[in-house]
Amino acid sequence: IVLPSGPAPPPCTMAGQVRVAIFSPLWLVAFLLGAAHDTYSSPTTGGGGTLDGRNSLGTPAAPTVSVGVVTWNLAQSSPPAADVEAVCKVVAESEVAAICLQEVEDLKPRSKEGRRSRFLRRALIGEMGKLGHSPVVCGRLGGIQQLVFVHDSARVAIDGDSVVTWEVACGIGNVLHNKGAVGVRLVIHGVSCMLLGAHLAAHEKHVAQRNADYDRVRRETAHALQAAASDIDLSLRDPASEDVDLRSLADVVVFAGDLNYRLELPRDEVQLALTSAESTESYDSMLEYDQLIQARASGAAFSGFREGVIRFGPTFKFNKGQGVYDTSAKRRIPSWTDRVLFTSQHPGHVVLDRYESLEAVTHGDHRPVYAALKIAAAQKKE
Repeated sequence: IVLPSGPAPPPCTMAGQVRVAIFSPLWLVAFLLGAAHDTYSSPTTGGGGTLDGRNSLGTPAAPTVSVGVVTWNLAQSSPPAADVEAVCKVVAESEVAAICLQEVEDLKPRSKEGRRSRFLRRALIGEMGKLGHSPVVCGRLGGIQQLVFVHDSARVAIDGDSVVTWEVACGIGNVLHNKGAVGVRLVIHGVSCMLLGAHLAAHEKHVAQRNADYDRVRRETAHALQAAASDIDLSLRDPASEDVDLRSLADVVVFAGDLNYRLELPRDEVQLALTSAESTESYDSMLEYDQLIQARASGAAFSGFREGVIRFGPTFKFNKGQGVYDTSAKRRIPSWTDRVLFTSQHPGHVVLDRYESLEAVTHGDHRPVYAALKIAAAQKKE
């Protein structure tokens, strides 16, 4: 739902599995649908080298748009104002800010949006407004939300008035909304950008279901955008094929959320490694057992996606309000469940500046994860 820049935004009312909506706000960040790819060539990267997923490689050619993405699992509870302020302060450093939320509501099925969800969205819009950002769009699927904001200084780059949003349910029977994804597609200075905020299947043993959830999001995203985005050339693809590369649907794709991939290590071994770690580089040995990294390497899921170097501790599961990993009887294995991945058709289109967890935001059992990207504008052919 496109949110006007008034003090009392309307609630998100989108429901269903893969409903597509096209909106036309009076103002919009320098994004538009319908950028013809054959009128642009990929930018070159200055400063030497193209990006290979590492934080410090490559500098995109000017002009660029900075995009900040944060994923935050609320653990079915309302965060204190201080946590809302901390999250907004970080993501608002970028011109375009995407806040991907999970477990905003209780996980039980509900027919309409709850009070907690409405209150949190208003709080986020109010806080981002103080930082000079206005809401562009909000998508919601049960307890999953994605809010996209733009800084006032970026409004001068308005090049159109179209945004596409969609939802993919991955809960029981692919109907329930406790798991799934919310997508937004828009264009950044001639470069189409897709933002996906997701919550995939939980529990350590369900890695195959997480991979299947990703595959469903990928396929249903393709169906949604083929019906709604006019700049996607359907003639280049077999409509009966389900082998869809998300990069064929946008120049840059960001996939963020509580992806729920776990470490396949005993709890005591992980705890000992964390306690004895002399530096964040010590995480590398544990990450060899990370299910998401293994899935990417094998091609089971997120093929072609990249991720920044992980130099922050596991983001799950903490005792709520504490910096201590789960001390309940379940003693869940600390894992990097909360991630931000990205991919692009042209390596020089996107550079990762920062990738970190927000360790001071402690109200829930997850730590938010933040990524700062620079997206390079496509260069028009002469």
